[in-house]
Amino acid sequence: MEGCNALQQEPDRSTDIILGSELENFDSVTNPIELSIGLRFDTWEIAERYLKEYGRQNGFVVNRHRVEFVEFHDCQSENSVRIAKKRTFACEYSGKYKPNKSKPIEQQHNKGSKKTDCKWHVNMSKPHNSDFIHITFMDLEHNHKILADNARFATTFRKFNQSILNEIERAVVYGRCDAYTIRNLLQPLYPNQLFLTQDLSNAIQKIKREKQITGSDASQLLKFLLEQQKEEPMMFVQPLINVDSNRLCGIFWMTANQIILWSRYSDVVLHDNTSRTNKYNFPLSLFILVDNDGKSRLGAQAFLNDETQESYEWILQQTLDATGIEPKVIITDMDPAMDAACQTTYSNAYHVHCIWHMAQNLPKRLKNKLGTTDFKEFIHDFWKTRNSLCVEVFEQRFQTLLNKFPNGNDYLHDPIYLTRHSWARAFTSRVFTAGMQSTQRVESINSIIHKVVSSSSTMANVAEALDSRMQKEEMNKSFIAWKYQSTMYYQPFVVENFFSNINSIIQKYLSPQIVEEIHKQMCESVLYRCEMLDIEDAFKFDEDQLDQNEISENQAMTNGQEEVNNIEEYYDYRQTYLKALINSVPKESIKEVWQIIPYLVPNSYQHVIILNDGTHLCTCLLLVSHGIICRHYFKLMIENPNALFHILLMPTRWLQDDAWNQIDLISNKPFIGTSSKNLKSTSSSDPRIYPIPKHHNNIQEVEVRHHTQKKVYYGRIMGHFKQALNYSLEDNDQENLDNIILTYIAEKELKQQNKTQSVKRKTLKDNDNQNLSNEFKT
Repeated sequence: MEGCNALQQEPDRSTDIILGSELENFDSVTNPIELSIGLRFDTWEIAERYLKEYGRQNGFVVNRHRVEFVEFHDCQSENSVRIAKKRTFACEYSGKYKPNKSKPIEQQHNKGSKKTDCKWHVNMSKPHNSDFIHITFMDLEHNHKILADNARFATTFRKFNQSILNEIERAVVYGRCDAYTIRNLLQPLYPNQLFLTQDLSNAIQKIKREKQITGSDASQLLKFLLEQQKEEPMMFVQPLINVDSNRLCGIFWMTANQIILWSRYSDVVLHDNTSRTNKYNFPLSLFILVDNDGKSRLGAQAFLNDETQESYEWILQQTLDATGIEPKVIITDMDPAMDAACQTTYSNAYHVHCIWHMAQNLPKRLKNKLGTTDFKEFIHDFWKTRNSLCVEVFEQRFQTLLNKFPNGNDYLHDPIYLTRHSWARAFTSRVFTAGMQSTQRVESINSIIHKVVSSSSTMANVAEALDSRMQKEEMNKSFIAWKYQSTMYYQPFVVENFFSNINSIIQKYLSPQIVEEIHKQMCESVLYRCEMLDIEDAFKFDEDQLDQNEISENQAMTNGQEEVNNIEEYYDYRQTYLKALINSVPKESIKEVWQIIPYLVPNSYQHVIILNDGTHLCTCLLLVSHGIICRHYFKLMIENPNALFHILLMPTRWLQDDAWNQIDLISNKPFIGTSSKNLKSTSSSDPRIYPIPKHHNNIQEVEVRHHTQKKVYYGRIMGHFKQALNYSLEDNDQENLDNIILTYIAEKELKQQNKTQSVKRKTLKDNDNQNLSNEFKT
């Protein structure tokens, strides 16, 4: 050992004495340590440290086993002094396990033990006439296996020294750091120290007890959220407390900004849970919205202690209590508990299943039952069934699946068939989902959250991470708006030459991301040609009911591409049939029917129906599912003066933020075509003021906006009132504040009374005039 004198057997030489200064820091001991009879140490502390380092180097722990004292009389203090005369140090596996179980057997826990009665031990002695401790006997044989990781994981070697404990105390007391953060801070400073979560947590809790840092994780979370609520009175916080144990078993919260986002973008809501975000294993429940820039936004969040139907019903109810608005569509995974909760709490919402989760569940549930060969054939047939464009075809194909693969019937019946409205394209294609078919947006946010929290994090840490995420979302939103306003975008040739007047409107009112999507559709419109169909012939048309799955498979084989599971991933394929489209509206409301044919792939034609109220429907269903006017209709606008544009043909959710306050003005804008000659104004009685009420209820959205604005005013006034109340209490001026409030109330009550009396007088006067008129008539 470097710095240590060589060990000698001659007792009269000082070189066999271990003075101990070299052992103050175990990490500096690099040379192998040896034991021998007669080895001498200056103190018992040095001897013990030497033996423990010997054990560490050899992969086991050395503990104190036995001690023998001798008493001396101190003449100066006149007290007896006990001095250790002999000590025995043994392997931690020494001794035998002695169970001490007094509890009934059904209440006993089967604890493990390291005790193997290992005989390894070292005897040491300090004779009365000597100044040194000597090794007098050694038995260095073990009766157990020496584990290679003992030097890392044994409790003795993991113990934090005082320097590390001081750093932990500083982080806890002044930084309010958790175990995850403290580990990241200390590991670079102490690279050879193992920082297990349980050791850090124990040290943190001990420091909190000693420093009297009060407050559990639940109380810290509530404190964090309630402090936010003081700044934002409109914020909604709802804990769920178990009345029997008085413990937190759930908490839901929405910030003031999230409530506003919900009022605008809750037409489509995604929900999913993420695990391993906190040390209590409470699932983190996230609601995700898609804003007018197409960006994911945190809409609401909650901690739950389980994933039962009752817990899901509770969090869904909290969204209703906080906003008063039920989503039109909610996209979730295939959790049966969430399915049941949506049916009871979101009874009017359309429930869509994440298609990615379904694709993951099918192999897990059916591959073993069907076998590899049959399962491969089943998957092909299943997606073909799922992609059916009409209900009748779907039902026929699903029955064929049941007959062909009877071993999978249990799972195919329940839950697959029972939830068909949530995943089969024949049903979901008619629903606005902003183009989403999975909860992938939630998964992406989950991955971001997991970068800053872990299974050792507190719930308060997670809440802070979510708050940081929301701030970044707002900053990104502001940056996008700034970039759009400060950058000059040169328009493509097609947009500038064919749709310039429409472009000026969408640039003014719609968000940049949606404008870009519309430009894409405009530019691609030149790849098509149009043919008008006779309305009577359109009702008889059925050629488009040729199985598109077969067409896609043939094209995939021709192009050497893999088969695409979801028909909506085929860019230019029909999502419904013409017959289904015209049967969805009254015949007398149909003005024209057109066939839009691509030059390159004529078989992939679409049909557009123009209705008398200025709206339209296309078999691509892009406007219905994505809320974007399609390239097929833009092509028709170039060719047909009856194909007109209005910005409210698309959902108001795509409007810029400042355009929300101009909906009444926007509604009264005229329908326009591709040139000003096609301009047609609207009047207050024209049904085109609020286009496509079948798909987007714009009037309801305006009402929601006014309802939310009232909540904003309420929150702002309550905040001012609380501030005034605090000032009055500080200055002992409550009476003055009370008089001000009473004066305001009296003024409003007098105004209300005068209004009521005025109505009564008018009613009496009208009655008198009516009676006088009747007298003249008689």
